[in-house]
Amino acid sequence: MNSRSMEGQRSRGARADRRRELIRIAYHQLAERGFEGLRVRDVANAAGVNIATLHYYFPTKEDLIYAVIGYLAEQFQVPAAAPVSGENVSALEELRWEFADLRERIRTAPEQIAVLAELHARARRDANLAAALRGLDAGWQGYLASIIERGIREGIFRGDLEPSAAAEAIVAQMKGIGYQLLSDPDSARADRLVAELAEQVERWLRH
Repeated sequence: MNSRSMEGQRSRGARADRRRELIRIAYHQLAERGFEGLRVRDVANAAGVNIATLHYYFPTKEDLIYAVIGYLAEQFQVPAAAPVSGENVSALEELRWEFADLRERIRTAPEQIAVLAELHARARRDANLAAALRGLDAGWQGYLASIIERGIREGIFRGDLEPSAAAEAIVAQMKGIGYQLLSDPDSARADRLVAELAEQVERWLRH
């Protein structure tokens, strides 16, 4: 590899790093200040760049917000609780892990819930943002639906369940607990509410 190629690679890497840093800052400012408090100039200042540089990466505030959605999706892919392991993990064990992960996420990464809540509130008035969030939700719901389908095959869950509808209902309830705890993030209360929801959902799926 010649020096020009190496320099080009370093330059592309630096641009990618700067872009990601701008997204990360916007993500945290959105969690702390909400949509109304998010200012692209403040994001640029926090990153140590001028506003023209920020607009090079994100021509509009909306472009930056969509990048934040992608960043949030990446954060949700990282387990908050230790994953269940083994060759014969049942659908029920995997579902229980989902609730353990929610409990740990509320405790250790409340900014994820805060950003999601801000995005959903804004989506009521922004059809494009609503569509982007439906894509984010679809991944979560699809994963839960696959667990429910497997649980039906294993004879653990009721055979009359419609997996997609059941998964959508579970996601809505999990979000609801997360949003409710934003204003009162007491860990003992979070543990109690998530445990109660997990028990109720399990009872519903099995009987």
